[in-house]
Formats: sequence, structure tokens, C-alpha cells
Amino acid sequence: MLSAKPKPVLTEATERWISELAKELGVKPKAFRKAVLRLAKHGVWLEAEDWRIVARALDLSKYLNMAVDYVIRRVASGASVQQAVRELPTAVEKAGKLEHIREVLRNLF
Repeated sequence: MLSAKPKPVLTEATERWISELAKELGVKPKAFRKAVLRLAKHGVWLEAEDWRIVARALDLSKYLNMAVDYVIRRVASGASVQQAVRELPTAVEKAGKLEHIREVLRNLF
């Protein structure tokens, strides 16, 4: 018989922080909690200001998982959390430019 994984227990203050920051960032609290826990599972904690930097680069209501994946991959490859967060806006900009070039090329051929 398979046993269910225990649900992570967060302090009341942390749950409140997650809920308030999720509202500020325009993200559903449940999705934001899941993202915070996923990062924590990989040993990553983003402060509120880190989340705000990420939110200025991406629409977190659509791309929250993408941002989490990026930070996890960068930290796993040796970057600090702060470095990964600082790089994210540039990475998003480059990806946007590449997508624009792809779109132009698709329209030409």
C-alpha cells in the first residue's frame, strides 16, 4: 500500500506572508505557495524583493512555474540565488527577442 506524502507544515506567519505577497504579485495564493515550497525543496528561498524583481520581468500569473524552473536550474548550476534573480530579467528579454526573430522568419517563409 502506498502512503501519502505528508503535507509540508508552514508557520502561520509564513502562510500569511505567502498569501499577502501572492496578492501583491497578482498570483493565486495556492499556486504561489506551491512555487515557494518547490523552491524550498531545492534549498532556495526568495525574499519578497526577489519576487518583486521576478514579477517586474514576467507576468507571474502566467509564468510562475517558468520563473521557478529558471531559478532552480541556475542555482543547481552554481549561481547564487541573488545572481539567478538578477539574471532573470535579461534572460526574459533575450528570450523575447529570439521569439520575435523566429516569428519574423516564420512570416518570411
